[in-house]
Amino acid sequence: MSASRTRSDNAGSMAFGLLMMTFGILMMADRLDLMDLRPWWKFWPLGLVYLGLASWLSPGRRSVTDGLGLVAAGSLLLAHNLDVMRLHQSWPLFLVAVGASIVAQAWREDRPAPAAPVEEARHDR
Repeated sequence: MSASRTRSDNAGSMAFGLLMMTFGILMMADRLDLMDLRPWWKFWPLGLVYLGLASWLSPGRRSVTDGLGLVAAGSLLLAHNLDVMRLHQSWPLFLVAVGASIVAQAWREDRPAPAAPVEEARHDR
């Protein structure tokens, strides 16, 4: 790992690590009969939403669409688990997502690239 890596570069890793720690603690409590997690299993897609939001909102993100795929997938799975919308009903939303991704890519390519900073030529006389 390079020394030049900043904390914002590690936002996704930190979010994933925190999610894994929380999941491990909850699973251990369930195994020790300290709590019953069975009614809560339907909310597991919130972990995907959390990871997607952490990636999307991190300062070092590369594009507008970073993490949005995880947020979308987690939202669809959560809607399925909560009986809001079944997966076989929601497949057209994948077409919408693919179309939106293509439009976003084309829009980014049409925008002019930011101008590089101009360095003044130095002449030693």
